[in-house]
Amino acid sequence: MFRLALFVGFCYLINSVATAPSPIAPRGNSAEPLLPSEDNFYTAPDGFEETAPGTIFCIRSAPGNITTVIANTSAAYNIVYRTTDSNYAPSWAVTTILSPLQNNTAKGNISHHSLLSLQTAYNTANHDSTPSLMLYCAASQTSLGIPWTADDISAALGNGWYVNMSDHEGPLSSFGLGVEEGHETLNSKIIASDKETNTFAAELHEQYAPEMHFSGMAIGVFFLQSILGITFQNGVAREYLISCLEPLGPYNSTAFLAALNYDVNVAFAAYYKQDICDYFIGGPSDLQASVIQDIANRNSNEGYHGTPLIPVFAYKVIHETVNTLGTLLTRWCGISVDVRYDRNEVGRHITDITNGRLRALEWLKGVFKGHMVQNGCEVKNLTVTLTDNTR
Repeated sequence: MFRLALFVGFCYLINSVATAPSPIAPRGNSAEPLLPSEDNFYTAPDGFEETAPGTIFCIRSAPGNITTVIANTSAAYNIVYRTTDSNYAPSWAVTTILSPLQNNTAKGNISHHSLLSLQTAYNTANHDSTPSLMLYCAASQTSLGIPWTADDISAALGNGWYVNMSDHEGPLSSFGLGVEEGHETLNSKIIASDKETNTFAAELHEQYAPEMHFSGMAIGVFFLQSILGITFQNGVAREYLISCLEPLGPYNSTAFLAALNYDVNVAFAAYYKQDICDYFIGGPSDLQASVIQDIANRNSNEGYHGTPLIPVFAYKVIHETVNTLGTLLTRWCGISVDVRYDRNEVGRHITDITNGRLRALEWLKGVFKGHMVQNGCEVKNLTVTLTDNTR
């Protein structure tokens, strides 16, 4: 079933980069960060469609006080770059690169730096609720008991890693279009190094950016896609969707489309325990139409877009309502992907974000240090509580 509300969790994809971004700013900086809809930095130049994926259009020092908001940050840059949408057409996106106060991973080789790419679950169809803006304020910390994203970034920077955090839903906030999110994640790495993240990035890696080297990926709690987000790039599907909405009653089109202006916190509160089918004249059958399902099948089913070539650390609570991760990992193990899968026997969707994140960061440390060897598939059943993670 489709749901309005929204995946909460995080995904890491890591690689090595040769150089940090150059601090040039072709466009003027504002003193304070603006909403993307009010900031002309969030645009691509005329003719950008003719450039290659990964092309940099604009770089600026991130405005405002981000180096004081995010601990262990020495500098931060916003970058506009060329990427590819879910229809494999030219698109663009923005990423933010944060530099550590000291790079601790490069002692033996000054040209080799560690880069952690963090895809936060901003899960919204609202164009103004993006990671590049959320970094500055309490919007990064949800009211749902989820760890503040800034804590993970600060921890990574404290390890001497560079951090890349892309607005991976793209300029239309196409939440749920996994192919686009994978492309944007990969391209943000190309420009960060001058040379999913979600699972789509790992699967698309070999066909879309085979020249790039990645060392590993850690992934956590999974999601169902947003019906609004997946129709952003298909006018016929969006027109069909709107035509099926109830015009009157408590679950009407106005209430449904209000999600376009909600961030993840507001959306969770507004649609808590609601059934999305109540908003549609034909109920569930409206959402089963081929014009919707074709998009969903192309963009929401991991395991069919390629084979990850990197070791994977995954964590998931066993008693999760939505548990597509286990199905995906079973498929990957069947095609010889190296996987470590931690299954927690206690907790639920939200608590497992905290329960798994610290193990994920420790696993990544081993990868960056070259100590991690993952051969084959290993499944562990654990009992990890919130108390265990606060000792």
